[in-house]
Amino acid sequence: MQGANHHDMKYVLPGADKLWEPHEMVIRFDYRRTGDGQVLPGLEFRLASDQPVSSSIEGDLDYALMRLQGAPGEVPVENLPKTPERGYLRPVDRTQTPGDLLLIVQHPEAAPMKISQGRLTDPNPAPNRIQYDANTLKGSSGSPCLNWDWEPVALHRWGSTSGNRGVPFSAILPRIQSLLPG
Repeated sequence: MQGANHHDMKYVLPGADKLWEPHEMVIRFDYRRTGDGQVLPGLEFRLASDQPVSSSIEGDLDYALMRLQGAPGEVPVENLPKTPERGYLRPVDRTQTPGDLLLIVQHPEAAPMKISQGRLTDPNPAPNRIQYDANTLKGSSGSPCLNWDWEPVALHRWGSTSGNRGVPFSAILPRIQSLLPG
């Protein structure tokens, strides 16, 4: 399964003015630029259907949990022989406090992966939101916000010059807990 913001997936979900069909949506893993500037195209997976496993509209928690064709977590990293399986990131319910380090793994406007580091600035600027100063670029909504232990603690939602906001997984987890693998 793959998590994203509902506002990004609404163009493929039932009942919306569809811009894409599910089989046209591409989810990439390992899409990155190497140290010498080479772009690795990554591995492509497609949505299994336009039916979210679980979702919440933009005005609420703004997430969509979607099924993918295949099992990206069981494929070796970069699909290279003798590399470990990618595995899965499992969201956690962690209390965040101002000053906590956050990493944002983003693909702004479908570009190769970029990682930004910052700190939590406000654990509750609005209901079910956190605010942080990690830089994000346009098109990065839906990116995981990870703590220093690489545990997903929030789903990046939007950014502005005054800060970036995400939805903490502590708000999403009660709705999806039973759907997550063991």
